[in-house]
Amino acid sequence: ADADAEVTVAAGQSQTVDARLIMVQFSTQVTVTTANRREELLLKTAEPTSVIDEAQIRDTSARSAKDLLIEQGGAGVQVQPGGGQGHVSLNGIPNSGVLVLVDGRRYLGRDANGNFNLEDLPVSGVERVEVVKGAGSALYGSDAMGGVINFITRKSRNQGFTNSLNLSGGTYSDYRVDDSLAYRGANGGFGLSGGYRTYDGFDLDLKNPQTIGQPESVWKTVSGNADYNVKSKVVVRLLADYWNRDIDKYFFSGATQLASTVYNSQRGLERYAVTPEVDILPTRSTTLNFSYNLGRYNRDETQLYANRPSNPRVVVPRWAEKNDEFKGRLLKMWKFLDADQPLQGGYEHRKEQLSRSSLAGCVTGQACNKERDLNVFWVQQEVNLTKDFKVSAGLRYDDSSDYGSQTSPKATAVYSLPHNHRIRASYGKGFRAPYFGELYLTTFGFQGNPDLRPEKSETFPGGYAYAGSRGQGSADFCWAKVQDGITFF
Repeated sequence: ADADAEVTVAAGQSQTVDARLIMVQFSTQVTVTTANRREELLLKTAEPTSVIDEAQIRDTSARSAKDLLIEQGGAGVQVQPGGGQGHVSLNGIPNSGVLVLVDGRRYLGRDANGNFNLEDLPVSGVERVEVVKGAGSALYGSDAMGGVINFITRKSRNQGFTNSLNLSGGTYSDYRVDDSLAYRGANGGFGLSGGYRTYDGFDLDLKNPQTIGQPESVWKTVSGNADYNVKSKVVVRLLADYWNRDIDKYFFSGATQLASTVYNSQRGLERYAVTPEVDILPTRSTTLNFSYNLGRYNRDETQLYANRPSNPRVVVPRWAEKNDEFKGRLLKMWKFLDADQPLQGGYEHRKEQLSRSSLAGCVTGQACNKERDLNVFWVQQEVNLTKDFKVSAGLRYDDSSDYGSQTSPKATAVYSLPHNHRIRASYGKGFRAPYFGELYLTTFGFQGNPDLRPEKSETFPGGYAYAGSRGQGSADFCWAKVQDGITFF
């Protein structure tokens, strides 16, 4: 196991220290925050959880989240790439049932089917990725039917200023520059990251523009975070992110499949989020956390028709998505069986809104709005029955203004064996609320259904895991059941 040792050397003396360095991912002291919405040792998590650390991200030279998960996703993580897309599934549950987070916040921009394109998410400024497999709706609500993927950005840790600059280039004019600046002082710190990437893309068949392999794209990203200890019992934080992707030479054939309907979909994708947050520590064993997240996604599209001289250029009304979310959380460590027993609970309110054309009730050629409000209550208790055996149970209640209420339970157990071996099992229910497009979209070939109810899942993953200073491994089995599936046909 890892150990910390303090060595004191008097002036003028020397001392020999025998030390062995290990790779970060093989450390038994690695912590995660996604599995139980609090920091804990990876060795103590009951849900199958994998971590892609900064060294692994750097070694893959991945440009996007799609590239990274193809290289380092691990067992149970499948990515379907192609045509400028990258959809991930966890243990067979498809993309629409996988919740994607950035620093614990929902990453906006799913398509009309509820799918999220990982090609849109650059890894510039990402410090690590945590992948939790198994229904996570008891903690995270909608979309976590198969699990949660959390991209965690770089924070300041070392005292003083640090800076990291990365330059890379490749075929198809794939050039990238990333820079990260951080500062840590006595009472707080900040981190700033920025990235710029260009890519010419490629076509699988130059005679047929519809066989696009990857479209031409330009990405720009800026993210920042800061924290400050106002007093010994109050910590304030601020997270802010901006992503932009401009796409060209992205060809579609239209519903009729005629040459006159082939068009180049020039797109401008923009995401940004701002999240102020405060931790209040009234006692050593109690933490109150309050946060507000303002998230926005905008998609501007111009369709260029090369074979339709009468109307060669169509400007599509803006697709705009909004997510305003307040969260309040209590973490209480209470003593039982001579051990700390983490109790968590909270309340959340989220307002979701979509503005786009082709929704039921829209005037032709104009955008209109659809929205819903959610109120959430959740609680989770973890119990360390012995120093080696931990169980937990949780429950979440989501009440939505359009699809009604959902209750999501979970239960887990993990038993630590000698020498960093462990066996684990978890059970949970998940759900996915019907996306606005599935409810209200009205286009040629697609018709939404306003009476849709949420998809539901049950998952039961269990298995064995080992993590030591020389290696790590796991073997897991996952049983999953999906009911009331939603699909266009």
